[in-house]
Amino acid sequence: MGEGAARLAQARLEGQVRSADALAPVAWRSTGTVFDELLGQGLPRGRVIEIVGLRSSGRTAWAVHLAAALTRAGSICAWVDPEDRFDPASAEAAGVVLSRIVWVRGKVSLRSALVAIETLARVRGIAAVFGDLEAPARRKPPPSASWARLARAAEGSDATIVLVGETRMAGTFAAAAVELRRQGARWRSTPPRARCSSPGWRRPAPLCP
Repeated sequence: MGEGAARLAQARLEGQVRSADALAPVAWRSTGTVFDELLGQGLPRGRVIEIVGLRSSGRTAWAVHLAAALTRAGSICAWVDPEDRFDPASAEAAGVVLSRIVWVRGKVSLRSALVAIETLARVRGIAAVFGDLEAPARRKPPPSASWARLARAAEGSDATIVLVGETRMAGTFAAAAVELRRQGARWRSTPPRARCSSPGWRRPAPLCP
């Protein structure tokens, strides 16, 4: 994806940001995206952050956008995917360099996913570990001790752990959180003419005369 397309994708995401918590002074890794402004100077090294929002809010797009920026810059990232939802083709189209992605996939419990995230965060050379934890967290929320261990794993590394989900999971153990919200549809120009429709007809019907 070219720089122009990257800027366009970034602009589309910028309007969805609702809030971001402040961070204490830490070392930073610049991403060249709007995240740098939201969190201070980029991704905080050795910290857990969360990207949360309802379905279709853009939370996964944000994560992919970050992974694309990091891998294009030459960094290695890991993606822990307990629901097997990561789409390599779509990620590559968004600019992710797949050869720099460690993809951990498979239907596993949240506990197993957290162990995988902790292990990957300690691997030297990995810049960020993304965890798509929405579904397993909803099935069985883990005890707070699990998030404490995750935060300690991050602090002992140079990586940023990025948790993606519908609601905040790590609580005070996350150094920052960005909350996204869906934007309602709105006309940007003259509305098109109404289309005729009939019950059960899924394809667009011809324009009404």
